Amino acid sequence: MSLFFSRQNFAGSLLFFVLGAGIMVMPPAAYSQQSSASINGTVKDSSGAVVEGATITLTNIGTAVSRSSTSNSAGDYVVIDILPASYSIRVSKPGFSSVTQRQITLNVNQTATYDFTLTVGATQQTVTVEAAAVAIEASTAELGTVINEQAVKDLPLNGRNFTQLLTLTPGASPVSVGQNSGGGGGFAGNAVGSFSFPALNGQRNRSNMFLMDGVIDLGSFIGNYNISPIIDVVQEFKVQSHNDLAEFGQAPGGIVNVATKSGTNSYHASVWEFLRNEKFDARNTFVDKRNPLRQNQFGVAGGGPVWIPKLYNGKNRTFFYGGYEGYRQSRASQSTGLAPTAAQLNGDFSGISNKIYNPATGAPFLNNQIPSNLLNPIAVAYAKVNFPLGPPVASGNNYIDSTPTHLNQDSYQIRVDQTFGEHDSLFARVSYYNEPQIGSNGYTGTASFANDYGWNGVLHETHTFSPTAVMDAFFGRNVGDADTGSNVPGAPAGFANQLIQAGVSSNFLGNFQGGQGPFVPGMNVSGYLGGAQQSVQDTRYADNWTFGGSFTKILGRHTLKMGANFATNNTVSPIYNASESFSATPTQNPASTTDTGNPLASFLLGLPDGANRRNVLETEHGGWVNGAYFQDEFKINSRLTLNLGLRWDVTLWPIYGNPPAPDAYVGDLDLSNADE
Repeated sequence: MSLFFSRQNFAGSLLFFVLGAGIMVMPPAAYSQQSSASINGTVKDSSGAVVEGATITLTNIGTAVSRSSTSNSAGDYVVIDILPASYSIRVSKPGFSSVTQRQITLNVNQTATYDFTLTVGATQQTVTVEAAAVAIEASTAELGTVINEQAVKDLPLNGRNFTQLLTLTPGASPVSVGQNSGGGGGFAGNAVGSFSFPALNGQRNRSNMFLMDGVIDLGSFIGNYNISPIIDVVQEFKVQSHNDLAEFGQAPGGIVNVATKSGTNSYHASVWEFLRNEKFDARNTFVDKRNPLRQNQFGVAGGGPVWIPKLYNGKNRTFFYGGYEGYRQSRASQSTGLAPTAAQLNGDFSGISNKIYNPATGAPFLNNQIPSNLLNPIAVAYAKVNFPLGPPVASGNNYIDSTPTHLNQDSYQIRVDQTFGEHDSLFARVSYYNEPQIGSNGYTGTASFANDYGWNGVLHETHTFSPTAVMDAFFGRNVGDADTGSNVPGAPAGFANQLIQAGVSSNFLGNFQGGQGPFVPGMNVSGYLGGAQQSVQDTRYADNWTFGGSFTKILGRHTLKMGANFATNNTVSPIYNASESFSATPTQNPASTTDTGNPLASFLLGLPDGANRRNVLETEHGGWVNGAYFQDEFKINSRLTLNLGLRWDVTLWPIYGNPPAPDAYVGDLDLSNADE
């Protein structure tokens, strides 16, 4: 009996008694589905005695939505699950003058401490603090850097790619590894403009985690992002390299958490256009002209309260913010190579110095000319369609390919925030992009393409039972897909079938899974341009369902929190192509190979030295990354906080293949079915 579907491969980890009492330990950084902030502090009177029962009201300046809390017997208060934004704080209690701090800014994943002192006076008296307060982060040993809205908007970014700002983080080291150094290369995403995927605090740069509004935004294949957010809809983002709370886990590198903008009670909009072309560039001293370049990046973003005349006024309740950005680039290429001459494709190699030998007789061809009756008819028919021609040259290249590369991208995002009275708030966001790219596959008449698209969505609900009890729940979806391959637009319709009729095996060019094919095969002639293939590869490089939640209860000096998160991690990728390769070996002098033989001659004689056929439907299913935790933030006094926690993580590795498909080669070995 087969055991392909058993779950024997898993990893579990426990994190317990994480102490943050002013002692910074450096475990791996971690992530939690968290894109909010929280504040805490102590309320005292002018004598230094704690004030119990003071009301702390936190009001969003942009939306006028308020949250409140009450100081306990120790004078402490806590407000959690706060959207990053600018707020005012009012502290009041009968018998004391109220204190209002007009503007504070709370950042993503921030735990800020604000202490207040009340003076005896009439309740209607208010002391207003105009200077901006500086938050003290004394409750955790967190290490991280916030890149705020102004930096995101004002710093120059080539291609408006936010990852260029990651290198502003202490401990960030720009590195270049095989695949994500190319931004995905089309098969696993295709980063626009300049970009950076740095290593943080010595961890591998593939160990980083990208989040958007607290849910996964990761390209699972190479550790890049899936969706690059539009700069003008980003509120801020935080690069977090360490956090000692048990709610964070599962990512050994840095966490890049992007918080998107929400609407306010005022309408705001922006329009932009960024232009680049070769007219603005200096000419290289050693070339006659500039390479043609056309690049435009444009868009619009805006938001405010939802207002439908005579039907609905969403002020103080319902808000939206959205944006669109387009990117258009056309860049000329100037690649060179060696193309065969018309005479060579007819078997005449008299213009080259290497002697061509007949593999059937071991003797050189007269005048380096292959008789027409020895030319392989399939090779001759193929060469007429799928090889460029160049002039005779004694050495070097004879062909220039100036086919431009076209890259277009369209990105969209919409977010809606809703407040349901004092106890419930909800937001939903959807981000989508589509990015086709097409260019040359080496010479005119061929095409290499990559069609990337993806979307990321989140639904997030916060329910406040009381000032001391809050529940948080979320759901997210992350999808990224790349349809990549190559084509031969210059080939006549049905050319692959013509090759089959000429004698090529239909099982080599066709009969791929799902009824795909037949495809024009690649004929890779060493040292020569030509022989481009048709190929298909559709890679699902991001496929995550995420959901979870948490419950927080404040008991005296203790802030208790428990929660869990679940995420799938799977992929699918059909890959179909066929090719042959040719070298000089078959047409060399077997007695002395020096200065003899030619790969193109071997091709014309129909003598390959290698062949490749890929007919796979790569699938991985059943992958999960799950975690659960319990933690206690124990505020011993205003200067000392003890963080205790217990965390459990489990990874269910995805199973490769999909039995009974023939490519399901990886699974659990069961020798008991050897006779089946």
